[in-house]
Amino acid sequence: NLVNAISSDANYTDEEKQIFRLLKQVSKDCYPDAHACFLRISLILMDSPIASPWHVGLHMAKYISKLGHISGRCRLSVDEEEKLLAYIDELAEKEKVVKDYMTSVGDAKVRTVLTLWVDQVAKIEAQLKDLQEEEEFIRGISALCRTEGLAITRDEIINLVIKIKDSHELPESFQCLLETRMSYVKAIKNKSKSYKCSHPSREPESKWIIKKSLAAVNSELPHAVERIQLYYSRNVQYSLPTALTSYQHVISRKERLKGDRAYRFSPSGFLGLYELFTGTCKVQIVSKNPQYQHTYATLLFQQMEDARSGSLMASILTILSQNPKLCKEAPRFKDDRPNIKVNHQSWVDVNNPKSPLRVLLVSAIEFFKAKMKSGELIVPPEEDCFDTLRLPTTEIMLQWEDNNNNTNNIIQNEIQTNTSSKSFSKL
Repeated sequence: NLVNAISSDANYTDEEKQIFRLLKQVSKDCYPDAHACFLRISLILMDSPIASPWHVGLHMAKYISKLGHISGRCRLSVDEEEKLLAYIDELAEKEKVVKDYMTSVGDAKVRTVLTLWVDQVAKIEAQLKDLQEEEEFIRGISALCRTEGLAITRDEIINLVIKIKDSHELPESFQCLLETRMSYVKAIKNKSKSYKCSHPSREPESKWIIKKSLAAVNSELPHAVERIQLYYSRNVQYSLPTALTSYQHVISRKERLKGDRAYRFSPSGFLGLYELFTGTCKVQIVSKNPQYQHTYATLLFQQMEDARSGSLMASILTILSQNPKLCKEAPRFKDDRPNIKVNHQSWVDVNNPKSPLRVLLVSAIEFFKAKMKSGELIVPPEEDCFDTLRLPTTEIMLQWEDNNNNTNNIIQNEIQTNTSSKSFSKL
């Protein structure tokens, strides 16, 4: 076992540091046994002044998630797992202290120190003032950690600062996985009757796929189309990069169905989405299959801020997204104004004697009403006929039994928060 040869009670020489840095370059290896090997190295280095340059928590979470695929000779013992999980918790506390200190000193000082750590040439050419700032930075973090009862090495500070600046935070699901594993390990060691399960916070249930929006069918003309104004600039065809940029734009700018006057180079707002659904505008996704274009239009529509507002425009697009077969038959938008403008309104006046938007809305309402009457319009069933997701398991009971060989078997019994039924599985 060559892992023990890595441990040292003193700092590495320059040659040893160079060799050790090569390990970091392969630390992204996702093979199950690779996670176990990196964790064993971290375990050996835990009591030395050298810090693991990779994300120990990430490797531990991936190790647990791939436990069934890890070979027996690479697996960690219960004691080793407990020690690593405790070390990861300690690292999280140190990371919080380092982050608070970085916030207090400001970005300018952090950038100066980071440059010295990352760029070896800058380190050699650094002025005395910059080197003093670096030492002051190290001492400040060390002092804060001591007040919290934490011991931290110089290598750990450097690794944590780089990790924070690169935003390498552990996902919430992995954090919960580590917490659950720690609870399980303690239960195994103490032969407890149960252990707690942690779960990531659940997003509110969204039933946009079965959302009913029948304003377009129930609207009374002409009141439904009296005061609507929006912006749209047509483009006949969009490339895949433009389509992806448009999707990002809709999310980042929280675009609404009225369209974005300043952004004219993508399918924008109600009219842009309507022409995507009906095929007037084309988007080259993977192939020329219209199914891909309909899927893209549906996803783009659902990112609009007022996609589920229940308005007339939202209702029209919702019906088109749920009835792809009707998209080819739906009325087309025709802008026959003498001077084509970006702004569109649903009323006529002296300045706007024609309103193509009004014609489209009236035609769409009449079209959907006719299809509803003939039974061709698909309407989702009531939402309450679908089962809601069950609440996750919060605790698992452990039953310890002795078999004929006097070894312990563990039977796990899940306790659900929303049902009294019990399921059994063997470890």
